[in-house]
Amino acid sequence: ATALVGIGSTSAFAQVATPPVGFNSVTCPAGSDTRLSAPLCAEQPFAGAVNTATTTGAPAGQAIVSPTSTVAWTVDQFAGLYYIKVEVGTHQGMYFQIMANDASSLTVDLAGETLALTNGDTFKICKFWTLSTLFPPATQTTIVPSLGTLAFQRRTEVLIPDVASTGINLAPNRIFYLVGTDWKEAAAGNPSSNNFIIPPDSFFIVRHGNSNIVNPTTYTVVGGVDLTPNTTILKVANGERQDNAVTHGRPVPVKLVDLDLISSAAFVPSLGNLAFQRRDELLVYDNAASGVNKAPAAVYFYAAGNWKSSAAGNPISDDVEIGPSQGFVIRKYNGASASDIPWTQDFATN
Repeated sequence: ATALVGIGSTSAFAQVATPPVGFNSVTCPAGSDTRLSAPLCAEQPFAGAVNTATTTGAPAGQAIVSPTSTVAWTVDQFAGLYYIKVEVGTHQGMYFQIMANDASSLTVDLAGETLALTNGDTFKICKFWTLSTLFPPATQTTIVPSLGTLAFQRRTEVLIPDVASTGINLAPNRIFYLVGTDWKEAAAGNPSSNNFIIPPDSFFIVRHGNSNIVNPTTYTVVGGVDLTPNTTILKVANGERQDNAVTHGRPVPVKLVDLDLISSAAFVPSLGNLAFQRRDELLVYDNAASGVNKAPAAVYFYAAGNWKSSAAGNPISDDVEIGPSQGFVIRKYNGASASDIPWTQDFATN
C-alpha cells in the first residue's frame, strides 16, 4: 500500500474548509478478498461551531443543529448523503447522518445517542463515500464489471460486514456488484445501489473470487485528510464475544501502540499470555495473501503493559503497523452487559 498526504489549510470556523489532500493505493490480488476502507473525506463543504442543538420539533431519535455562521443552504442539499462530524465537544469524533436541512439548520440522526451538542462545539459537514463515488462506473479500474445479474455472470463483488448481529466470525450480510453503469445488490430484484453508503468507521471487502479474474487490480482513494479525532462505537455482547468490523480511519500506517485503544479504555487488557487469560483481541488480515474467507493472519492482545502477538513466544508487538485503508476486527470479550464502548483516536497526538 502507498499513501501520500499533501499539506493544505483548514479553518474550524470557515463556511468552506479546505483540508489537506492525500491519496492511498492498495493492491487487490486475483482470487482473493481484500479488506479495505476509505480513510479520506470525499467532500467537506462546511466547518463551523454549534449555535443551537435541540430535539424539539425534530422527528423521534433526531436533532436539529444550527451553526453560528450565517449560511444560506439549499433545502435538503445535504439530506441522506452527508453527515456532521463533531470536532470539539462531548461527542468528539462521532458522526451523525444528516436526514434533512433547511436554509440554516440541519436535522441529524442521533443513532441512538443522547443529544450532547452544545453552543460552541465545533463540527464539519462531510460527504459519505458511496459505491458510485468510490468506484465511479465510467472511470474506476478496481472492480471487474460483471456480465449480468446472474450469479455465474458476476465478477468482482463488494461485501459489507454484518455490524448488527451478535457473535463472532459473522458472515458479510450484503453483496454488491457492478453491471455497466449501475451498481446492484445481490438481493431479490437486484436493486440499483449506486448510492449505497460506505460507513467511514468500518471496512468493506473487495472479492476477486471469480476464476475469470486473473490479474490484480489497484484500489486508490483520493480525498481530504481528517486531522481531527475519530470515535468508533464498539459493540459489546452480554455473555459472549463480539466482533466489530473497524478501521483506524487514517491515510497512513498506524502502530498498535498508537491506536489509542488502551488510553481510551476501549480495549480490555488480558490477564496473561495464555489463551484462557485473554480478554479483547485484535484480528488482522493479510491483504497480500491469496484466498477468500481468509482466516486472520495475526491476532494481538494487550497484557502487562504491551501489545503482544498470539504467535509462539507471544512477541511484543507495540510497533506492528496496520496499513492505511486496511480493515481489521476488534473482538470484544464476554461483556457483563451489552453496553457499547466508545473508542476515540486522536490523530494529532500520535
